[in-house]
Amino acid sequence: MRNATRFIAVGVGVVGLLTAPLVAADTFRLVSAYGTSAATTGVGGVEGFGSGAYAVFENPAALRHSGGTQVSSYYMGLADGDSGYFNLAVSHPFWGGTVAAGFAQLQSPNLNSTYETSYSEFEISGNFSVSDSIFKLGYSAPINENWTAGIGGTYVVQDLYQTKGTGWNLDGGLVGVYGNLALSIAAKNVLGGTDVSYSNGYRSLSFQNELVLGAQYRIFDNLAVYGQLSGDGAVESDAKLKSVGIKYSPLSMITLMAGSQASYAAGNHRTTVAGVSLSLAMMDLHVSYQNTQMVGFESLYGLSVDLKL
Repeated sequence: MRNATRFIAVGVGVVGLLTAPLVAADTFRLVSAYGTSAATTGVGGVEGFGSGAYAVFENPAALRHSGGTQVSSYYMGLADGDSGYFNLAVSHPFWGGTVAAGFAQLQSPNLNSTYETSYSEFEISGNFSVSDSIFKLGYSAPINENWTAGIGGTYVVQDLYQTKGTGWNLDGGLVGVYGNLALSIAAKNVLGGTDVSYSNGYRSLSFQNELVLGAQYRIFDNLAVYGQLSGDGAVESDAKLKSVGIKYSPLSMITLMAGSQASYAAGNHRTTVAGVSLSLAMMDLHVSYQNTQMVGFESLYGLSVDLKL
């Protein structure tokens, strides 16, 4: 097992939507860029340090934090409620580590289909919906007492009215913990030459490779700060420091969060975020808020639940 996880770690080191923010320069960005959990969004979108099954969407090595069997779910409304993004993930201890499966989807229902009349006017002929979905599998296992390695797979399914798209790729990651300092290294879509292929002659899109480096530092037991760098080459130059955040727990069951992130849900613009978490015996409830100042996206609210079974 230890040799296998070391092989994963070496592999990670060697290798590297529906709307405009998800596609740039003939590349395809996963719909999970909209968010993984309100707990992650609340600290500025810093990935790799949450304790839920949703880690399968962030860094598969971060499944080390989940512990036991977990079920995570997240929902965020978009475009004045006309569109919605949600995900669902399950994790379970397996073969000396943790295995997880997840599903995420962005859907826009009740869009109008039109036709042009003989008078050069457009009439509504019906309704249709479009969706962007991903299926995830992930596994993590310890290398030693400090480091955990993980590997994950992604399968993409897009339904764009009369055009269908499918594709697959792989992720890898490392998570290290040294006292009050935790580190996350995630290499996303590391396979070159694998595209999202479309029907109806639409051009294929290459997966957007991404290297994400994150850190968490606990100043006190109830106070932690977060930072994250993105090496995907797709964000604006002033957004390379992709995320910063802070988390404070005034009570054992209540956690307050705040941060700033370059949000793909807001067209790659930097947004202010905040959130609150409530920890109960078998459930963690998280609520997040993003202030984007974009028309139709001014205020984005997210709700997520982590069940501990």
